[in-house]
Amino acid sequence: MINRVKIQNFKALRNVEITFDSRFTVLVGPNGSGKTSVLRTIHWLCQIAGDHQSFQHGSQELGRMIASSYSGSNTNEAQLLEVIQIDSNGSLGIRVNAHPQPIFNNTKADRRGARNIEYVSIPKEEKLWIGDGKSLLGKKATFVPSELILLDSNQIAIPSNTTAIPPTMGPNGAGLASLMAYFKLYDENRFDQVQEMFQKIVPHVQRIRIDRVKAGGEGLGEGLVFDLPQKKGVIASSMSDGTLFVLALIAKILDPQHPKTLLIDDIDHGFHPNAQLLLIELIHKLLDEIPDIQIIATSHSPYILSGLKWDEVRVTSLQKDGTAVIEPLSKHPNFEKWKESMSPGEFWTHAGEDWINRLPHIAGVAQ
Repeated sequence: MINRVKIQNFKALRNVEITFDSRFTVLVGPNGSGKTSVLRTIHWLCQIAGDHQSFQHGSQELGRMIASSYSGSNTNEAQLLEVIQIDSNGSLGIRVNAHPQPIFNNTKADRRGARNIEYVSIPKEEKLWIGDGKSLLGKKATFVPSELILLDSNQIAIPSNTTAIPPTMGPNGAGLASLMAYFKLYDENRFDQVQEMFQKIVPHVQRIRIDRVKAGGEGLGEGLVFDLPQKKGVIASSMSDGTLFVLALIAKILDPQHPKTLLIDDIDHGFHPNAQLLLIELIHKLLDEIPDIQIIATSHSPYILSGLKWDEVRVTSLQKDGTAVIEPLSKHPNFEKWKESMSPGEFWTHAGEDWINRLPHIAGVAQ
């Protein structure tokens, strides 16, 4: 489980440290306050650490990411991104530091003179470290894999076919039909479990079926079909975004191939308020049943927060200079006074985010 993340100099995240006290955490706050950037950073670094042989490719991608964040500014200033995870083997993390020269190679200037980094050279000793700082180069890093979920209802609805056994669902939901078909053929108990949990949130769907349809040109594949009370055989593209998102999320969590760390952007997207509360209740139940998964998500919804425990909420805010700050909701000065009479969602609705900037350790730095 990832229990602490520190990020410096990436987009609005100039110097933030986030702790994760449980296996389910939701970041909530205004647009542009760094919520999605936190997810992307964790995902990027987990992928690089998971396979040291891909580090060179990962560092190139990191270079492009930094360049896009600082286009037109002095990109030669030090950049540091760090993620730390505690597991049975101790502390494992990676550090990427683009400060030592030479930093940028093969740079090009656009019409405005801003440089885009195509390649980043990073000293070997800055790549991977564990516990006491010993290099992991030449070793296989045992870091928990992650997946960043950015669901797209159009991709979920498209019929799919695959030669992979078992099939996988992509981060945008593509391939869900093939995954559900695999469950139906080879793990019917799991298919029934997905359907049962889905129906708790979307009760008007009586049954989920899989049809053989055209997929990818002239080939045949699987398509999702839903039976409703008044109409049978409704194809996925005719269902609402929220309905498809719920099914994709449940299938991803219950998939035996699920990543250890699941990063979900905009977890409330397209869901009715009652469905949001039911979704959080369902996720808590699944976490009790599946001990090896951690979920970190973003939201803008007080209904999502109302289903959470206090230690599962992290609030993001922006300072006057545009930099982000992130703190647990429980750090609010009046938390002890209000916690018994309000849910986290009610508390956040009432308190907002500006209180973070007035915390002594934040206000002192800002001054």
